[in-house]
Amino acid sequence: MSTSKDLSEKSISAAISAIEIYNKPDFSYREEAFSLLMVNAWELLLKAKWLVDRNEDVSTLYVIDAERPEGVTYKLSRSGYPITHGVHFLSAKLLEDPDSGLDKPCHDNIQALIEIRDNSAHFINKDIYFGRRILEIGTASLRNYVQLGMEWFQLDLSRYNFFLMPI
Repeated sequence: MSTSKDLSEKSISAAISAIEIYNKPDFSYREEAFSLLMVNAWELLLKAKWLVDRNEDVSTLYVIDAERPEGVTYKLSRSGYPITHGVHFLSAKLLEDPDSGLDKPCHDNIQALIEIRDNSAHFINKDIYFGRRILEIGTASLRNYVQLGMEWFQLDLSRYNFFLMPI
């Protein structure tokens, strides 16, 4: 199985997990958990698309370490693995490609979801309208995700009943 296929399948698992968490009754961290998982789903889907467009060359996902003059060297994580480009970079690059299918409203929605995710992971979301914002952003995000998943990978997501869930 190709890396892009593995990533797209893992992406679906993250999206399903996001929806399941959101739909749990009386779960006080639902919006934050949804944003964390849905951004992860997007990042994996965008990485899969990136690889498909680059003939499965995984090295194109790696961040180049500009501080090292000798040849092409990649930045490494604390655990020693190459750091890959993230959701923000990939979304922006796919937006620049008119043939990618990712349009500006979708890109902007992903950016809004990233902002919520970042606040959730690194601090706190204190806004009386937070629940409403995540519902609106999450609904649009899921709609875009399903559309591009079908367009890019012919993913049949209807079996998950995404459209029947009250997100």
